[in-house]
Amino acid sequence: MPSYKYGNERYSEAVLSAQNTFCAPFCPVKAMNMSIQIPASGGAWSGTLTLQKSYNYFKYLNNPGQGFDGPTVAAASATWQDTTMSVASGTVVESTNIIESEQYTYYRLGFKTGNYTSGSVYVRLGSTNFWY
Repeated sequence: MPSYKYGNERYSEAVLSAQNTFCAPFCPVKAMNMSIQIPASGGAWSGTLTLQKSYNYFKYLNNPGQGFDGPTVAAASATWQDTTMSVASGTVVESTNIIESEQYTYYRLGFKTGNYTSGSVYVRLGSTNFWY
């Protein structure tokens, strides 16, 4: 799913149910909020979600001739680093101001290869502040 903007809020959300799947890369503005929930369809999820960051996703997304071919190629070309935040099986989280981000740092939340076991989980990263 793509990232969205609604009024003063920007966010990326997805329902994940496989390994190597993440919400769309998201660039928070100053502070970031995170939500992890059981989707409306119900059921428990099992695995470990990892929050990753990239300092060069923006370069691939916005610079033709340097790998630009839209968000899919940008996400594949970017270098993703694990943050120190991970969430274990079945956890429901509502967190605010989890990260004071540098400008143009992108984040994504999801299951790395080998970290998904079963079920579905709804994840959402959001921000209501602006750099500009």
